Amino acid sequence: MLGPLAGRSQVTPHPTTTNYLGEPVPQLVAKATAVFEGKAIGYHSFWNRAHTQIYTAHTVEVYKVFKGPVGAQVEIVTEGGTVGQTGMGIIDGFGLGERTAGLFCAVPFREATHRPTVPTDQVYEVVGHGSGFFEYSGIPPVFNAADTRFVRYTHIETSLYPLVEQAAGGPYRVLKPFDINRYNKIWERRGIDSQTLAPGAAPVSQGDKKRPLQPQANPASPAPRPRGVPRHGSKK
Repeated sequence: MLGPLAGRSQVTPHPTTTNYLGEPVPQLVAKATAVFEGKAIGYHSFWNRAHTQIYTAHTVEVYKVFKGPVGAQVEIVTEGGTVGQTGMGIIDGFGLGERTAGLFCAVPFREATHRPTVPTDQVYEVVGHGSGFFEYSGIPPVFNAADTRFVRYTHIETSLYPLVEQAAGGPYRVLKPFDINRYNKIWERRGIDSQTLAPGAAPVSQGDKKRPLQPQANPASPAPRPRGVPRHGSKK
């Protein structure tokens, strides 16, 4: 793998922000007790103990672990959400869309008042008010990029992984195969597992599979003659 200097050459300011690059990767990894790659596959919202703030717990399927005793599934808690008829937006943090994949630098979430879908020691929040989340693009033509709130890593495997591994003190371990080049956020949010598709391929819906092929008209051939209309030049 490439070293950190080679990796940094592919780091650019995020197109929608200023030239501020946020906290460096080593600092984010040092703050975190768990660093892992995963994808959000479900969520539920809840009130805090004081009933003054709504949080949303996102169930995340874990693919690679860079640091910490991380299991196959964890929860990432973010600010905001809807409980009953009450909704709250994000105050100071980040949102995590369903089926969104990325790399998380996280610490245990201390305000848990909900019933988690995972063991209680696997409930986390992202460090740095969300800047510790590297969201994978998953949108053509930029499949292999990762974005934080401030910076874009133009190639995940060569510009992000090496920095995280060096900061974490060793190589990552794989819990479940995940091909970054197959991750397509558009198809994922339509309920299609993009890991089953060839890179760059579009899925075929069940309706398309069952629909019989229709004969295509040859543009060079004449249009069909309506019944009862004689051919051109023929006698009546």
